[in-house]
This record gives sequence, structure tokens and C-alpha cells, in this order.
Amino acid sequence: MGNYYINESRLSLKLNSFANFGTRLWKSLRPYWRALTKRPFKKRIRKFLLQYSMFENVYVDVYSVITKLNNHY
Repeated sequence: MGNYYINESRLSLKLNSFANFGTRLWKSLRPYWRALTKRPFKKRIRKFLLQYSMFENVYVDVYSVITKLNNHY
């Protein structure tokens, strides 16, 4: 895939936007996940999320999912 960067901003609205969140999320993934092309990435992430959601009956935040994802592979 690609390397993404976050544009600097003084506004908290921009810092909390979806684009910035997605970039931070992408950077927090291990190189294994970032090296996958689109189709294998979607297939593996979908499989992981379905397996993970079967064991969780409560709300889970994104960062705990990322932690589990990085520890999974």
C-alpha cells in the first residue's frame, strides 16, 4: 500500500477528523498488514474481525482491536 502522513493543523476539529484517524490507525498496524495488497488485506481483516466479534459481547474501542490484531500475526 502506501505511506501516509498527517498534515499539521491547529484546529482540534481537523485533528479529530476521519482522515487523520485513518492515517493514525494505518500507521499503528504492523508491517505485515501494511504490506498486503487490497484483496488479501480485506479478506484477512474481515476474517479476523468476524472471529474477534464472536468472543466480544460488549463495546470494544478501536485501539483494543488494533492491539489484538497486531498480536494475532
